[in-house]
Order: sequence, then structure tokens, then C-alpha cells
Amino acid sequence: MHAIVDAALNYLDAPGPEGRAALELRMDAIEDPAELRDAAWSLVRAAGVLEEEKGHAKGTAVVTSDGGEHWKGLNMRGAGFDARLMRVIFTSSERGWAFGESGALYTTHDGGASWIKLQPPTSYLLLGGSFIDENSGWLAGAGATILQTSDGGETWHRSQTTNAAHVRFNAASFVNARLGWAVGSGGNIHRTIDGGRTWHSQTSGVPVDLLDVKFLDSVEGWAVGNEGTILHTGNGGLDWINERSPTSHPLERIFFTDRSHGWAVGFGGTIIAYNLSGRPEAPRLRR
Repeated sequence: MHAIVDAALNYLDAPGPEGRAALELRMDAIEDPAELRDAAWSLVRAAGVLEEEKGHAKGTAVVTSDGGEHWKGLNMRGAGFDARLMRVIFTSSERGWAFGESGALYTTHDGGASWIKLQPPTSYLLLGGSFIDENSGWLAGAGATILQTSDGGETWHRSQTTNAAHVRFNAASFVNARLGWAVGSGGNIHRTIDGGRTWHSQTSGVPVDLLDVKFLDSVEGWAVGNEGTILHTGNGGLDWINERSPTSHPLERIFFTDRSHGWAVGFGGTIIAYNLSGRPEAPRLRR
């Protein structure tokens, strides 16, 4: 275990899970996790199973309701799934969205038992998104795509972005219905203060692709990306600090349980933990 200790920043490398759930899924590639109080979902790409028409690995969703002791696959074929899915987002135990290549977007109202195909106004790859409730949400993707909905995905509106003509947006984070951030290729960070109608660029100070972003409130936020990049702001993105990182692997997702405890995961099974108190802790599932 390798720890980096700073006056305000404590990161450590943490081992991946070695329990039953990890063994059951060891032949798959975990695409994206989503967690709620009583359940967790993940997109999994089954190794070696190829679609005849497109020649790439099929995606499915697995769900646990006992802290990861047991996982079960969800039937996602009823809605005519015909694209690789990249991410899943749930706002409650019943309502969720899954999206991916070619503008594919699906929603569920029953915890994933059945899915409905939606029609967003894009054919670009959708890579990230943020929903703050069952109605208000945003999706981000290739081609400088940022879409906004206020009715759970039935209708979508394109956002206007400045200085982002060729940006691939990878993730978005909103703290309320008006204030949000999106990150993407080439170190791009954009902020909106009008619910996603317009976006304006911020200076990240890094040239690498940023893959995920998480704001804890209107001023404190984190972004992670290639080369183990970890960015932190305490003033809403007016200034971003490139924090020291214990890894050079791409970091693809970041998650916080509170202001003092967070985790980032990435390439090669990399898991790093953030602990503001200075006491090293490995990631663990909470029941």
C-alpha cells in the first residue's frame, strides 16, 4: 500500500475486492457503478461474448441489494437494446437511465425489471450525465454534446457551449437545477449557471482528458482523468489545483460519501481512497 500525505490531501492505493462478488465477475469488464442506500447497479461487458451484427461485446446490468454479497443480471433486451451502454444513473430504487453509443438512451421505472427506449436529439456517443431528481437531468458526450431534460427524458434540449467545438464531454455534475459542471477531452471544464442552457469554459491548467467530475456543493468540486490527474477546487471552479496523485493510471470515476471521504477508480483495477482525517482506510462496502 502506498500513501501520499499532504496537509490537506491524503490519498492511498487500495486493493481491489477479493470476495465472492469479485470472483463471480472476474471475467467481465465493469463499465460503470451506480449506488443508492439500498442497492447498487453496475454495467458489465461480458468477456468474449460478441454481437454478430456489430462485433463488440454486449453490455448488461447487474444489481445487488445486500452490499455486494450477491449480484443478479437484469433483462435489458425488452427495449430493443442495440448499442453498447456506457453508463447507468439511478435517482431512486426504481427510476434510472442507461445510455451509450450512437445516442442510445433507455429508462426504467421499476428498478431495471423493464426498460423503455428514449429518443434524444443526437447520434453521438453519450458518456456521462447527472440527474438531481426523476425529472431534471443532463447528458454529455462526443461532438460537444450536452443535453438537458426537465421531464425525465421524454424531451431534450441542446445546450450552447463556448470554446467547445471539438470537445468530447465525458461527465457532468449538478448541485441544483441551475448550477453544474461538465468535463471532457483536452482538460476542458465548463460551467453552467442557468440549468444547462448555456455553458462557459473554466481553466483547468491541465492538457489531459478529464473523465469524471463531482461537486459536493456550489464551491467544492473534484475532477479526475488521464495520467492519474486529480483536480480540486474550493471556489466553484474559478481556480483548479492539480493535486498530487499516487497513480499514473487513468482515473475514470470519482465518488464521495461526505466531504472527507472519497474514492477514485480507474485503469487496471486502480482504486485510490481520499481521507481528509489522515487515517488510512481501504474502500469497503457499507451495509
